[in-house]
Amino acid sequence: MGAAIAIFVLLIVAGAVCAALTTRARMTLQMLWRSWLTNHLLTRWLGDGRHYSHVLANDTVTSIEGRITDDVRLAIEPVSDFVGGFMNSALSAVTFAIVLYLVGGDLTVGTLVIPGHIALAAIAYAIVVSGATYYVGRPLSAAIDRRNEAEAQFRFGLSRARANDDGTALNQADMDGLSRARGDFRGVVAATRDVIRNHQNLQFLLNANAFFAGTFAMLPALPKFLSGDLSLGALIQLSTAFTAVLAALNWFAENFISLSQWRASALRVARVDVAFRELDGAVSP
Repeated sequence: MGAAIAIFVLLIVAGAVCAALTTRARMTLQMLWRSWLTNHLLTRWLGDGRHYSHVLANDTVTSIEGRITDDVRLAIEPVSDFVGGFMNSALSAVTFAIVLYLVGGDLTVGTLVIPGHIALAAIAYAIVVSGATYYVGRPLSAAIDRRNEAEAQFRFGLSRARANDDGTALNQADMDGLSRARGDFRGVVAATRDVIRNHQNLQFLLNANAFFAGTFAMLPALPKFLSGDLSLGALIQLSTAFTAVLAALNWFAENFISLSQWRASALRVARVDVAFRELDGAVSP
């Protein structure tokens, strides 16, 4: 009894240590990656006495400060979470798909035999849901990009107004600055409304999938259950495994919003590097 308790405590401690070390490794990797990319972009922008004012004037690459500070972080930090979640989902999908294949068996329709039909049904359902999610949510990434750009422009305008403040009384320049700031914020509101609309459409699809997936899990096994080839216990086991497989295979759909937010930030960072490369080509002899 004492040995069993000692082993149990040892397993708890080992699990806690592994979790802590994994978190430390993940956050350290994020920090090192962000440090490398930030230093790379800072060197391209400010190093060697270069002046990139004409890059800032490029309509496609604005608010470089915000891209280096905020977008670099948002483009790097979620990657490790995405990789870990995808690997866990893939492992879970394979494990429970084996259960579906072994317990569900084959389906015979006339002379046609469909091996592992329940596992195939789960894969087909996940493909349909992922495809529909991509189609409905495709505009979301661009909408988030426009909102981020509007937010950066609004923040830059406020910083510029503060920098130009000389402490004098309200004058025409102040009124012009107020008008520009309000105009920038109207851009933020318009871009945010676009994000809300696309987010709403995608959320409708994801919620409908969440409600229907549990019901659909029973359908592929019903013919064999009604014919007496499956017991009630086996049906429940298949339904549980089917739901687990769908949850794993629907990883893309469930994470599409986060992926869209990450993609928007990653593209903003990539455009900065591309602009610097184009500038190098333009100034090189």
